[in-house]
Amino acid sequence: MKKDFDFIFIGGAGRSGTSLVQKLLLSNLEISGGPEFYFTKPIFELLANMQSELQTGVVHESFDTQKLRRHFIDFYSFFLEPYQESDTRYISEKTPSNLEVARTLLHTFPKSTFIHVFRDGRAVVNSHLKVKKRAKQSGKYYHDIGLWKTSKYWIRYMALADELKAEFPDRFLEVQYEELIEEPIPTLSPIFDHLTLKMNPELKDPASIELKGNKKDAHINDIWYTREMYSKGYDTSRKEGWRKESSYWSQLVLNGHLFEGLRSKGYEVSSAYQPLNQLIYFASNWKSILKRWWIARQIAAIKRRILN
Repeated sequence: MKKDFDFIFIGGAGRSGTSLVQKLLLSNLEISGGPEFYFTKPIFELLANMQSELQTGVVHESFDTQKLRRHFIDFYSFFLEPYQESDTRYISEKTPSNLEVARTLLHTFPKSTFIHVFRDGRAVVNSHLKVKKRAKQSGKYYHDIGLWKTSKYWIRYMALADELKAEFPDRFLEVQYEELIEEPIPTLSPIFDHLTLKMNPELKDPASIELKGNKKDAHINDIWYTREMYSKGYDTSRKEGWRKESSYWSQLVLNGHLFEGLRSKGYEVSSAYQPLNQLIYFASNWKSILKRWWIARQIAAIKRRILN
């Protein structure tokens, strides 16, 4: 390694603003990085799996947790080191799926910071459906994107983020997309305070940011991300864009399915959707619910027999 630096990991449900946050961070001279490094998740899933198998003999007995971590740190840092420059204090790696290995990342790099970027789930789903449409026009079909599948994806990521925030309250920071585009400086201030870095004037206007040196733009593929998206400033019209672009049926499903998650993050959703949320929950989990109910009845019957 050229010199010591700490990692900033950015993650969250795709289409939530992770690329925007990465661009804003890279505007600081002391933060380096580039586009998504898609291998962060598989690398640290492997580390987690190998650590759990240390006692089984699958991994040679000469390895312990600390030694294994050191090898993975060296291996992983090898791929991010090229972004390092003379002023670099932090290297930022932004990939939405980083959230899935955030626990392992924060344990492996004790001085690292994780930034979770989140957005209204209805907007996230709507944006994914637009990606799917652009992909289809290019001859590709994304089977994993859909009204129901992407809703479940958002719910899962919000629940995981809540767990991580409770486990790492000082190193797991959150940025709400809607607050960021409305009030960028107050929203970013806690992040830069935590990193002990000064905020620069470019943070007020992402369109003015030009990455230089080893810093690299996001992957521009005209499906997930276009040059126009990357180059524009804070677009407050996107806050409620999903209302105009989603059908009545889509909004009904989204408000019902995402009701609990939306409420927990402070997003406005009518309480009229709560019964639908409960119905959807039962429809999705009826087998396990009935199984728990049957077991509970059997236990109650056994207790009655014993007491009698």
